[in-house]
Amino acid sequence: MPNNIKPFQDELDDERYLVTSKLEIRSILRAIERNKALLRLQITGSSVGIVTTVLKVEDDATIIDATRNDAINRRLIAGEDEIRLETNLERVLIRFFATNITACEHEGAPALRMAFPERLQRIQRREHYRIDVPASNPAKCTIPRESAGQDKEVTLDVRDISWDGNKDVTVELKDISAGGVSIVSYAANFPHGKGTIYSNCRLDLPDVGSITVNLKVVQARTETQANGKERVVIGCAFVDLDRGAQQDIQRYINVLERKLIAKRRGLE
Repeated sequence: MPNNIKPFQDELDDERYLVTSKLEIRSILRAIERNKALLRLQITGSSVGIVTTVLKVEDDATIIDATRNDAINRRLIAGEDEIRLETNLERVLIRFFATNITACEHEGAPALRMAFPERLQRIQRREHYRIDVPASNPAKCTIPRESAGQDKEVTLDVRDISWDGNKDVTVELKDISAGGVSIVSYAANFPHGKGTIYSNCRLDLPDVGSITVNLKVVQARTETQANGKERVVIGCAFVDLDRGAQQDIQRYINVLERKLIAKRRGLE
């Protein structure tokens, strides 16, 4: 992995959730295969996100579905990036990294074979399961201006401007879970230090409605997009979330899951 590629923060570093037994890892992967669970594939330092599936678990390798983008397949095979895979299996987060990816075929269709992971993370905490928010129907978060007391609400898209602390800012959600969200900032000066609190934010969730939440920054990373521009993905945890908001967020996650499964099966 090149020196300029930074690994995902806080990944596979908690021994409480780490699985290193090859027999147990194989059992978990076969459960993923058997349940046809959708895998979220993420390339470090990139906004590229892919949904795939486990096609077959071999003794020393795992075959996953290739993407429809040949350029991305070539990038995965090149082995110059860190590749993370995660899925939700019976509301348990399963996460591992892919190495030594090669091209292959499975039942006559293009596929990718990757080395058997030496370790795997299994987190039995429902709130850690994240699902991507589709760019075609984005969910948004309006973060209030710091200078409270102004009557006029002004919302700005940070994609085009530097952040102004006297105005509300509306940002898009990258992903969401029952425990928090990742928001996307295009403004270099937008505050995202660990521990930063965004109070009384409004989440606008398509097909569900709007809810008010408090967010706490737990991590942030810079991603380079295909056009060369950078953006900051800010991971936030919900703070003091009330029961009604919890139910609305879970309902939205369920909506996204149903649409993702339907799309994967060619129903949409």
